Amino acid sequence: MAFNGKFESWKVQAKADLSDTTPGIAGALYKAVDFLTGTYANDATPATGLLQEGASSGGHINLAIYGISKAVFATAITSVGMELTVVTSGLIGLAGSGDYVVGKNLTAVDCVAVGTMMFNFLNPWLRTT
Repeated sequence: MAFNGKFESWKVQAKADLSDTTPGIAGALYKAVDFLTGTYANDATPATGLLQEGASSGGHINLAIYGISKAVFATAITSVGMELTVVTSGLIGLAGSGDYVVGKNLTAVDCVAVGTMMFNFLNPWLRTT
């Protein structure tokens, strides 16, 4: 995916083992992380960024906090530009009314697959419709 790699990053300490950097559902790479818990975010509010470099518990991980990166999607999305949120276990899904939006997809993706999104974990906005 040619879009990956246009982002600002931040290194934080992992508080869980995020060393399996296999892209997709099995690994930790490109999943949303909460820097306070040092593990996967379960919704958009505490999510800090998308994992770019993993580490064992206690090591330092690199998070993409805003820009363009790959992400692991929980649902299939056929239209480009849909509003996205963090749904569970660091996975990205479609935002509904009342969800905080962290970005938009730049490619169509299959269910539980790696796709590309533009994102801003610093300033998520509330979707009201």
